Amino acid sequence: MSRWLEPFKEAGLLYFQHPFKIMIIGMMFALPIQFFISLGSTMGTIFTPPSISNILDLFLIILGLSIAQVPYIYMVFKREQGEEPEYINVLRNLKENITPVYVMGLMVALAVSLGFVLILPGILCLIFFVLFPYAAVMEKEYYWNGIKKACQIAKSNFFTLMNVLLFFIMIDWWLLWGVFTVASNYETNFMIMTLVHSVIQILILPYFSFVLAGFYIRWAEIDSVHALDQIL
Repeated sequence: MSRWLEPFKEAGLLYFQHPFKIMIIGMMFALPIQFFISLGSTMGTIFTPPSISNILDLFLIILGLSIAQVPYIYMVFKREQGEEPEYINVLRNLKENITPVYVMGLMVALAVSLGFVLILPGILCLIFFVLFPYAAVMEKEYYWNGIKKACQIAKSNFFTLMNVLLFFIMIDWWLLWGVFTVASNYETNFMIMTLVHSVIQILILPYFSFVLAGFYIRWAEIDSVHALDQIL
């Protein structure tokens, strides 16, 4: 159990060691992505039938969050090397990885969202493919190779990965329910409600990314120093 909790502890330490850096990255990069995810999801719920809005919602979430995780994954690499995650290196790594992660994200988001039409295939696709940004950033495994690598690692660690995802999904749903409950009680403006939800999401996202990156390093048995030398 203590070994299972190590990535959570390490993620918490990294989060509280670099709160301002995380906040700046979140405001500059993750918040705009999260805002458009929340806005698109809400608009889809209002203007499209439930069957279509659910697929659209999942598609936007998977695609957007896959891209938004990239700088946080890189920060974990820098910690493993014992170095400070400098902004210039974070931005350079982001520029290098954003295109392949975006393309991979399109494929994965489509597979997951369509798979959820039958529920079980979507759940399995989510678990098997969720690690693809980590394969891209940490091991430079892009496109089909990255998806294949993510699938292999997820298959070997299926139940642990499923429990980690379930833990964060439950937290996200609880917070989302709280935001909409407060908004409905006080008749809060739609745009303000969307912005508040987006801010809450970007506070959770770095910790989620740090935790999964910690597990990925263990599961893939990555030589972080060698991998970082390749990245830099």
